[in-house]
Amino acid sequence: MAKLNSSDGSKIDIVALKKAISALESPKTKRARERVALFAELYEIIRDQINEDVSKSTIIKTLANQGMSVSNAVFDKLLADEAKRRGEPVPGKDDDAGEGEPVPLNIAPNAPQAGAKEEVTE
Repeated sequence: MAKLNSSDGSKIDIVALKKAISALESPKTKRARERVALFAELYEIIRDQINEDVSKSTIIKTLANQGMSVSNAVFDKLLADEAKRRGEPVPGKDDDAGEGEPVPLNIAPNAPQAGAKEEVTE
């Protein structure tokens, strides 16, 4: 059984102890939580700047210069997660990606493509 150290002989408050242990947080988890909260505060201006064609890399560099260092992947995840939380489309993501380029239909898998040279065998 664990030895209880109490200098004044009083009982240890188990509820307070449980609460104190539950409040513990790893540095990595704390940093991630703080980053999400900070990004949520910055989201509207970041969204507006992206919609005004400011590049994500420029925004990421500005964040880093001000003490909030994030990678491109983390930035994209934070942006997507916050947009989803707000019920908005992800800024800078083209909803019509791939449109404008016709997709060929009914092409046999081994048919030569336009402009491709056929191999001649003798």
